[in-house]
Amino acid sequence: MKIIKKYFLSILFMVFLVSCQKSKIPKPKDLIPKDKMVNLLFDMHIVNRSRNIINNNGNKKPNYFPLIYKKHNVDSTQFKISHEYYMKELPEYITIYKKLKDSVNSLLKKEERQLKINDSLRLLKRKKKPKLKKNVKKKINLIN
Repeated sequence: MKIIKKYFLSILFMVFLVSCQKSKIPKPKDLIPKDKMVNLLFDMHIVNRSRNIINNNGNKKPNYFPLIYKKHNVDSTQFKISHEYYMKELPEYITIYKKLKDSVNSLLKKEERQLKINDSLRLLKRKKKPKLKKNVKKKINLIN
C-alpha cells in the first residue's frame, strides 16, 4: 500500500509539473508594441490615481480612458487583448512594468526638481523685501 501511495504521489507530481509548463500563446494580430504599451499604461495609471480629484467642472470620476485610447490610436478591445497577452507572457510583462517604473521615477524626479526650484524662488522673494534706509526709519519713528 505504501508503495502505491509513493508511486501515486510521484505520478501526481509529474502531472503537476507537466501542467505547469508554459504553453506558447499566439501573438494577436493587432498586438500593441511594448514601448507603446508602456506609454499607454503610464497614462492609464496617472488617470486612475487622479479619479478621486474633482476637476474644474465639479465632476468627480470622469471617464478619461476613451481619451487615452484616442491619444494612443488604440481601442479598448485592442488594449484588452494586448494586455491579456502580455499578462500571460510574464517576462515581457515584467519588462513593460520595469520601463513603466522607470518612467514614473523619471517624472517624480522632475517634479522634485521643480518643487525645489519653486521653494528656492519663494525663499528668495521673502528675503528680497524692500529695506528702508536708516534715515527713513528714524523719520518713521519720530512720526509715531
